[in-house]
Amino acid sequence: MKERTKAEYRSSVRSKELIKTAYFETLKKKPAEKITVTDIVTAAKINRGTFYAHYDNTSDLSRKIEEEFCCELYEALKKLSGFENKTSLLETLDEISRFLEKNEEQYKVIATIGRADKLIFTLQNLFIEYMENNADISENIRKSPRFAVRARFFAAGVANVYISYFKGELDVSLTSLSEILNEMIINNSLIF
Repeated sequence: MKERTKAEYRSSVRSKELIKTAYFETLKKKPAEKITVTDIVTAAKINRGTFYAHYDNTSDLSRKIEEEFCCELYEALKKLSGFENKTSLLETLDEISRFLEKNEEQYKVIATIGRADKLIFTLQNLFIEYMENNADISENIRKSPRFAVRARFFAAGVANVYISYFKGELDVSLTSLSEILNEMIINNSLIF
């Protein structure tokens, strides 16, 4: 029975990956609001029942993809020690870049099809929450109005820079982007 459960899990994971891949491929051809379940199941070469076993509709699929992305990014940020010094900030930015590189083509599609606003908002909130709650910054600093303003300024800037990268507006690698952001933030003391 245990083997069957593992096989079912692998099948479920495989089905979800096929559906996501088909969704992103279809997004390259038509706007998100015009994509149908039929488009996705045809591209994924699966039956409708497989799609509906995982998602209610295409909006549910899109929402779950965004939630998954945000959870994965937040977990990646939680692994790191914080923004207190040059090394940890650069490590954090490098971790973000490595995370984004895993599905770079998908994020480029999201950024270029007009869904970037929600992604920017989500990224901003993740960065703010991370800095306010999980960073190794003293509580006195984190509770100050100055820090609140700077954290939001930093979060909005970083989120927009990443979106600009995915839209193809920046001619740098994700690694270079991390280094540039690190240098700018540290040199201008945006956080403290």
